[in-house]
Order: sequence, then structure tokens, then C-alpha cells
Amino acid sequence: MKRIGVTHARLGIEWARVEPKPGMWNQKALDQYAVMIGKLRAAGIEPVVTLWHFTMPDWLVNDFQRDSTRWLHPDFQAHWKEYVDRVTRRFGSSVSIYVPQNEPNGDVNLGWIAGQWPPGVWLDFHNRNRATAASIEAFRVAADLIRRNAPHAKVMAIESLNYFERFFPYDPTGAFFHASQRANFDHLDGVADKCDLIGLNYYYTEIASPLTAMTMGKRSGPGITLLGWKIKPVGLRRELNLVWKRYRKPIVISENGIATSHDVKRIKYLVDHLIEMDRARMLDGVDVRGYFAWTLADNYEWQFGYKGPFGFSKLNAARTDYILRPSAMVYKGIIESQQYAARLRKEDIAPDHMETIKEAW
Repeated sequence: MKRIGVTHARLGIEWARVEPKPGMWNQKALDQYAVMIGKLRAAGIEPVVTLWHFTMPDWLVNDFQRDSTRWLHPDFQAHWKEYVDRVTRRFGSSVSIYVPQNEPNGDVNLGWIAGQWPPGVWLDFHNRNRATAASIEAFRVAADLIRRNAPHAKVMAIESLNYFERFFPYDPTGAFFHASQRANFDHLDGVADKCDLIGLNYYYTEIASPLTAMTMGKRSGPGITLLGWKIKPVGLRRELNLVWKRYRKPIVISENGIATSHDVKRIKYLVDHLIEMDRARMLDGVDVRGYFAWTLADNYEWQFGYKGPFGFSKLNAARTDYILRPSAMVYKGIIESQQYAARLRKEDIAPDHMETIKEAW
């Protein structure tokens, strides 16, 4: 990360590692996370700490019980409060940005509607709504604890916010479009007032329809990722505008990346989306505070496994070290050029010159 020149990095805390059994706390694990946070700060990289990123301790998972597992487990809220309190007291203000939950809206929809994630059930709207309400309650509790234990830190929500378009022939009543909008925003609607920043995870734009859901995994081609996601950079600009108008809160693009084995395709994806981010910021007046590329190294992508490499780096043949891809150095150049441009804006460019730059877009 120092070679690339990033200023911030996201780090997730694994609840099951910190509390492997109810009420049994692994101090060694907490200390190890503190070391990692310290190393990032020593390298000049600000850690952005996520307290929950999809996985639950197994003791909060009732197998095959769709109405009392994970968010809906009868002991969830009490254990969550203790976990968040303990972690944020341990790290305190050594972390300047805390993220209580990563994409809780995606989790509940994939778990109780699409059947792809735990608890793996289809079209259970009742328990999906209950899980959303439980995750909102948990977020609000976490935000209050963060403000108590780390008063100088900011609270950021991170949501899955892909852009959805309505297409009348596929969705004549608008039911799927409105369901997609609800999937994007109902959790965020319940927590936005507790947030200093809104994190927007954007990967693709889709037509809201059942046909899209059925065909996504079968698509391929230059405008499609290895996971079947449609590449449409302008969707990022549109989604940024939508979120900005809805909440009027500073926005961070907290994830944006592509699953591809072709690094030139990764570079084009990166540059095209950053251009759309700048257009939203400079032309539309959206308050965008930062951008996180997904991700540093190829990752295990949940139900897709290792099918889609997202990383700026890959494991070497001996599986002992990571090798940076050319896209990492392109990202380094973009970061350096943005830092240089920021200095010019601060020191040299008068407001009328800024208007000229905007017109150039």
C-alpha cells in the first residue's frame, strides 16, 4: 500500500475471532488488530475499521431457522452491543473512521430473498424486513457507542448501491424497479441521521427485472465482468447524484472494482469510473470525500469463490508473496496526480480558472 501511495485503507474486524464463544474474549486477537492498526498509521495510512462484514459467529447461527438466525437470533442485540463496546474501547481514537456494518442491505436481500447467502431462503419478505429492522437497530446502537468511546471518530455507513434503471417492457408495473430501490435504501434511510459519512459501494448498473436476475451469471463479453456484472461507469455518477439528493451527507465511494483476468480491462474500468466520480463532484456539486478501489489483493468473493480476481496484486507461484499488477502503478499515478491537483486548487488556481476546468469536461 505504501508503494501504491494510498492514504486510507479499510480493515475488517472478525467478530468470531474476537469472541469465539459467547462471553469468551480473545485478547490476543484484539491485540493483533491493534498492531495492524498501528502499522497502518505508522506507514501514513489511515485505517477505516469495519466492525461487521457479512460473517457472524457460528453461535449466532441457528441452522435452518429462517426466523431466529443471525440478525434475528434472540441473543444477537445483547451480544452485538457488548462486542462493539469492547472493540471500540480497545481501539478508541486510534481509529478516525468506524464502519458499524458493511452492506447490511445486500446481506438481508441475498439471505432472505435471493437464497444465495445464509440463511439461504427465497422470497421471505417478512423475515427480510425483520432482519433489516434488526440491522438498523444494531447500527444505531453501534453509532452511539462509537461516539462515546471514540468521540473524535466519524461514523460511516457502507451500503450496496448499484444503479437500477426501469425498462417498461420488462417491468410494466414498476414493481421490480421500486423493489430494487427499496433494497438499496431502506437500511440507509434508517441510519443516515447517525452518520457523518455515507459509503457507496458501486460495481454495476442493471435494468430492474426478473430477467436480469436470471441471466446475470450467464453473460460475458467486453462490457461484462467475470461475475456477469454489466460495466456502465455513468451509473456511478447517477447513483452519486441520487444519494446526494436523498441525504445531503458527504459521500465516500467505499468500493469500486472489477472482476477480470485482464489488467488492461481493470485499468479502463478504474479510469472511466474515476472520471464519472469527478464529473459528479465538479459538475453536479456532489460532496465526494474519497474513493476506495476494490481491492488490494485477489479475494475470496463469497458464493463466487476465486472465480473473479479483483486485486491490484496476485499471489506468486509459490503462494508466499503478492505481486503488484500494472494497474496498481496506474492507480499510484492517479493518486499522485490528484494530490498535485489538490495543491494547485489550494494554492494557485483562482475561482474563474476552476470554472474553465469544469467547462473542459
